[in-house]
Amino acid sequence: MEESAPDRKPGRLLSLYLPATLGVLTAALSVPYCSCELTWSQMLLGLATGGFIVVFGIWWIAVMVCFHAYHFVRGIFHHPN
Repeated sequence: MEESAPDRKPGRLLSLYLPATLGVLTAALSVPYCSCELTWSQMLLGLATGGFIVVFGIWWIAVMVCFHAYHFVRGIFHHPN
């Protein structure tokens, strides 16, 4: 009888914390530097209004693709037979 493969779900670190951290860093570093009057509260408000959500979604997709591609390639080369 053939055994089913274990369900390969990424942990909370990869599925939530890593994309969130990369999203915050990307959104914070993409703030235009020409506006010298920009304060920290204005920058955080800009992050909260949608920039972070879009960047988080992009990073989440990238992390999930890399996670599943890694397991796919590892499964090809580490076949039990």
